[in-house]
This record gives sequence, structure tokens and C-alpha cells, in this order.
Amino acid sequence: MGMCGVVNSMASFFVQFLFPWQVANLGNATTFYIFGALGVVGLLIIMKLLPETKGRSLEELEKLLGRPAGTAAH
Repeated sequence: MGMCGVVNSMASFFVQFLFPWQVANLGNATTFYIFGALGVVGLLIIMKLLPETKGRSLEELEKLLGRPAGTAAH
């Protein structure tokens, strides 16, 4: 969770830092096309890396994700 928070904070910082420059120099449309393209790329990566969990039991998911059944997450 901590690592996710750090990555999220860094991404937010760079967006807030770059956004005004992009709008001023590239225009509204190009800026939003860039962010839209990054969103599509992110979606494709998530779809490729995350396994489908619909219709699977908790035991199947634990086996799929590598945690032995019956062990608590810390």
C-alpha cells in the first residue's frame, strides 16, 4: 500500500507540473489526446497483466495469485 501511495503521489505531481505547460504550448486538444492515449495504454497493460477472477472461488484465486490457501495476509 505504501508503494502504491508513493507511485500515485509521484504521478500526480508530474501531471500537475506538466499539465499547464502542455496546455500553453500544445493546446487543449493535443494535451487531452496525450492523456487519453496514456489511459488507453494503461488499460491495455492492466487487461494483459491481471487475471480474470469472475466465477472463480477464493481458493482458486489464492492458488492463481501465489498465496497458499489458509495463510493470512500481513
